[in-house]
Amino acid sequence: MPLNDIAFQALFANAAKPYADYEKKMGGKTNLYSLFQKLGQVLFTQLVDGLYPDQVRSLNIGLSLTELQRTAGLSAATLASLREVNAEWIKNLLKVVDNVNPANHIQQAPNTVNQTAIDLTLANHLITEVNPANNHAPRNLIFDNGGRCVAEINFSNHGGTATSGHAHIYPVKSMPITGHHVSGVPHFGNGDYPAAWRNLPGGVFPNQALWT
Repeated sequence: MPLNDIAFQALFANAAKPYADYEKKMGGKTNLYSLFQKLGQVLFTQLVDGLYPDQVRSLNIGLSLTELQRTAGLSAATLASLREVNAEWIKNLLKVVDNVNPANHIQQAPNTVNQTAIDLTLANHLITEVNPANNHAPRNLIFDNGGRCVAEINFSNHGGTATSGHAHIYPVKSMPITGHHVSGVPHFGNGDYPAAWRNLPGGVFPNQALWT
């Protein structure tokens, strides 16, 4: 059922910016309402709550409907952390999250794995870095089928919504910097990446209890 102007603008009550900013960036109310019709009320509201107007416009142009729906369905914390990311990087992030399923799990000492190298011996591997002094894990590293590191699960609390267990996804494979704060991709929340990525070997514990 179509919404009248008052009801439609009410959807922006908790949006990242005022309604007028979204209407302007989208090139008018008709274009903005068209996006609402494509996504449906729930996903549309989540998208404008999480992202800035210029980014909503960019993603509407650069993503397929499936990718747009997938993005809008991310948690509020993850969406807010992706406010500076363009459509191409969103595509790459989703490809990693949806298609990398490591089948081999090994342990290594901390900081002994070169994340910037391509190593076919690590193809489809999940590596848990373990401190031998206390059997605590600072992080898991995720490798795709080409032996490229594509993500890190960090078991420390970085403040805010980056609690233990948050993920850094690398939109450029084998380039960890692209998945961290300096490049505008701070973190993915716990429900937005495969739960298996945070598996730990028996007797190994996260540096900090998950989600604290």
